[in-house]
Amino acid sequence: MDETEEQQISDPSTTDVHPSEIPSNGKAPECKEDVEIPEATKCGIGPYNPQCLQIFASKKFFTFMLCIFGLIEGALISGFEPVIISSLEIRYKFSSTAASVIIIVFDAAVVVSVIVISYFGEKAHKPRWIGIAFFTQGIGALVFALPHFIFGKYDAGSVTNTTLVLESCNNPSLLVPDCDAGNTGAYILFLINGNAIIGVSAAPLFTIGVSFIDDIVLPKYVSLHIGAFQVCTIVGPAIGFGIGSVLLTLNVDVGEVTNLTEDDPAWVGAWWLSFIVGAVVSFLFSIPFFFFPRVLPDTHLVTEARQKQMKETYKSRFGEEKTFVEQLKAFPFHLLGLFKSKAWLFLTLGTTFLFLSLEALVSFAPKYVETVYRVPASTAGLIIGAMAIAAGGIGTLTGALIAHCVKIGKNLGIVNWVTVLIAVVFQAGFFLTCPSVDVVGIGTQYTNNSISNSSDVLLASCNTDCGCSSTIFEPVCGADGLTYFSPCRASCQQIGDIQNVTYENCGCVAANLRNNMMDSDFGTILANSTATRGLCPLPCSFLLGWIVMVTISVILIFLIRVPFLLVTLRSVADEQRTFALGVQSLFFRLFGSIPGPLLFGAIIDSGCVYSQTECGRIANCWVYDNNILRLRAYIFCTFGILACLVCTVLSWVFYPPYGFKLAPPDGIEDKCQDPPVDGKLGAPNPVFIADTTA
Repeated sequence: MDETEEQQISDPSTTDVHPSEIPSNGKAPECKEDVEIPEATKCGIGPYNPQCLQIFASKKFFTFMLCIFGLIEGALISGFEPVIISSLEIRYKFSSTAASVIIIVFDAAVVVSVIVISYFGEKAHKPRWIGIAFFTQGIGALVFALPHFIFGKYDAGSVTNTTLVLESCNNPSLLVPDCDAGNTGAYILFLINGNAIIGVSAAPLFTIGVSFIDDIVLPKYVSLHIGAFQVCTIVGPAIGFGIGSVLLTLNVDVGEVTNLTEDDPAWVGAWWLSFIVGAVVSFLFSIPFFFFPRVLPDTHLVTEARQKQMKETYKSRFGEEKTFVEQLKAFPFHLLGLFKSKAWLFLTLGTTFLFLSLEALVSFAPKYVETVYRVPASTAGLIIGAMAIAAGGIGTLTGALIAHCVKIGKNLGIVNWVTVLIAVVFQAGFFLTCPSVDVVGIGTQYTNNSISNSSDVLLASCNTDCGCSSTIFEPVCGADGLTYFSPCRASCQQIGDIQNVTYENCGCVAANLRNNMMDSDFGTILANSTATRGLCPLPCSFLLGWIVMVTISVILIFLIRVPFLLVTLRSVADEQRTFALGVQSLFFRLFGSIPGPLLFGAIIDSGCVYSQTECGRIANCWVYDNNILRLRAYIFCTFGILACLVCTVLSWVFYPPYGFKLAPPDGIEDKCQDPPVDGKLGAPNPVFIADTTA
């Protein structure tokens, strides 16, 4: 921020009025000399406002603290949660569609609460509302982590269940699933309620928080402040991906000895630990918001500059409601006024379509990378975290700088739709995918051993006497180069090297080798019929290409976040800014963020070719068809961005509101009369006179 901003701060001895109570002519009340700073502009709580705290009564400090809030919220919802989704599916045995239900509860909670919070929060003590929300977020994070402490330890891989990991034909798994109906859905209630609490706490962040920045920062610099906030909301998920990935390298039951490794499909890391960290940080950093003043000494100058930029005309009844009853009666009037702005309407629709694809991809990106490119959950989280830092940081900062240099209006609208158009091209990165995992009995048939009339596709004549379990996917790579579901399904008779977990005398491997080694005796073949724990390696070098192309696409998407937000703030009346953001948040969450993860979760499940069935229900999926995943993911994400492009172009066409450039009639000042509508003075609702040079 330039020093010139600080030079424009007025004498601190100003009135303690709320920004909405400043006269419509944009001029502050007369200030008297030698008047002490009003209580409303001091840091403190009630009568406690010591001088040492007044250094924090600044726009920079508020923006910094709001950035912390955005960072932690982003880490919890868009960082920790996507990283741990696959671990939750394995730990609590549910599908990706069920996981998406847990994810969308956050947005559903925002939808339910955001209209009330944004409408009544406009007249409230905004910093304190944000402080309450920050503290509430910590409570939600604790609730989300409770299932780990309530529902016992994870059985797979524990030292008391070594037969599960070292399962062979002579020693099949003895794991009996827990089908207690009371526990089946109870943990989901904790996950859902935790996400719902976090969702309610996030509603003030993106409405009241952004609006308060616009209240206290001069229009010339507001894009930089909002840009810094938006960067932190992107860096937050990146940090969440990084921390969450590192914690997933720890066993879910920290301190317990396990025979599983990260490469085992049954591995579950310490998913809950990241939410405990998020809760503690939320509690600590919520405290400063309770001490921040309602307004700053120069708020009236900011309001005057903003109104001058917008050239807005007010009716006396507009934005003057002081009591709860008056605000309630004026609600339909304010809502109707929003929808009369076609620019705001199409920006809202474009944001909705963008979030439809973006939120879905962010929620399941680690799961997608883990499945398609066959990397551990922790590695997938680090990859997506690095992409988020690059895309979010570069894109949002670039967008903020562009918004700072380009005049808000038509030119900024061009930046929006051209950027979205280029982003569509790079979605082709989804076609860079690795081959699917071929598991014998699922993608590849047993050689002359399959039992055609059996409902168990993994059952063959070579393993029919082994009594194998299909509860846990424990793949082994046979000497024949094929992947088997488990050492028992490969009919391995004994364990060779316990340290490296290799198996010997694998009957199904021998049967396959026998067809390829006709001249060798069966004893020699059986001696060479070994298997090693893990999937058989498949050459694939497309991960880097996917990372590059999708990162570029996401950079371009994040580049328009600040321009979108600024055009939104200038497409509505001054007193409707918080409400406009709230209604916009309602729309893009209700029709974008909520159905997006649900649809993408269904896409993930539609690519499943073998899932675990436990207690009479379909649980988590073990094997996917990558071709189905990549094609449907591409179609879904590209559709959302293309629809956003159409809406962005339309918002550019209809900016300023009402579809044409307005100019004041001859002899009439902008701030004294309503703008002309259809050639007549006296618009029925307040509108703003757009900058004709925009």
